[in-house]
Amino acid sequence: MSPALRRAVAEANRRFWNIDADWATEVLVTAGATEALADCFFGLLEPPHLQAAVAFGLGLEDSYFHGLQATLQHNRDQLADGLRKLGFSALDCGVTYFLCVEIGGLDRDGDGFPFCRRLVAESGVAAAPVSSVYAERDMTSLIRLCSAKRLPSLHEALERLADWRNRERRTERLLNKSYK
Repeated sequence: MSPALRRAVAEANRRFWNIDADWATEVLVTAGATEALADCFFGLLEPPHLQAAVAFGLGLEDSYFHGLQATLQHNRDQLADGLRKLGFSALDCGVTYFLCVEIGGLDRDGDGFPFCRRLVAESGVAAAPVSSVYAERDMTSLIRLCSAKRLPSLHEALERLADWRNRERRTERLLNKSYK
């Protein structure tokens, strides 16, 4: 690893993880928990492309990141508002690229895995079940939609979801009429 990349990775670890290491020797300067030690070594073992990206990012002005933060927050809020207008139960989220949506009212089984498969097949919008990150898979009624997209993509996704919801409602009305 080049000295410039070592310096950039050390600076990133100091800035983001509060881990201080001598960039030239990769020796920890401050004592910390086992997690801090692991983070430091993992930071030094990051893939070269990620190291180059970190080094590039550290050279950018803070205004870039403030603008990026504002854009991502605006896009997340647009998606959340749009989902709520369509009748989805989008949960509030502070700092993430994903919006969690409760699917209990949308899926009679309330299971995110089959619901996400059905959603992408029927609407063309991809979501991920939250239970996929739980070992016990016990958080089944939540799905995640990524909000870190360009605004036109998010608007298109909302249009597709609106069409899907309308088709779902028409089908439900037809089924209810035929069983009465």
